[in-house]
Amino acid sequence: VTAVDPIAAFVRIFIGDGTADNPNAGILYGNGYSYTGYEGACTEGACDGGNGGLIGNGGNGFNGGNGGSAGLFGNGGAGGHGVLGINGGAGGNGGSGGLFFGDGGAGGDGAAVTGETGGGGKGGAGGNIAHQFVANAAPDGSVLLFGSVGPLTIAPHLMKLTYDPFK
Repeated sequence: VTAVDPIAAFVRIFIGDGTADNPNAGILYGNGYSYTGYEGACTEGACDGGNGGLIGNGGNGFNGGNGGSAGLFGNGGAGGHGVLGINGGAGGNGGSGGLFFGDGGAGGDGAAVTGETGGGGKGGAGGNIAHQFVANAAPDGSVLLFGSVGPLTIAPHLMKLTYDPFK
């Protein structure tokens, strides 16, 4: 039996990368765990990637599991590729990118199921949520956006926005 350092365990709550046994990162900083096989907290079925901290990337899913999401800054994890016998062969959804900055994770590919391909997962949302919030905020100077150009240049061509990115 290994002794647990209580100070290190307390710090890990706030800062640290996810592990197989505890896939989510620390609350403030850290990257979510990416499963590549059955281990730790995931021993069967689809395994979801761990969530990143406020600053950090989400982990990748495994066997059709969903990618982990980022907090404020970071990229979402990719969804796991679908496999026969788990979730009808569907690929996992990509994790959401950071609220202020980051790209959503790619959806996992579906598996071939009785001659048909299972549905691929959906990609995660990027920083569009923050851009939408700032665009719809009162113009009193109390809201500031630190973001990327993706929601201003690419998003208008991919989806209907509730704001005009050219204003």
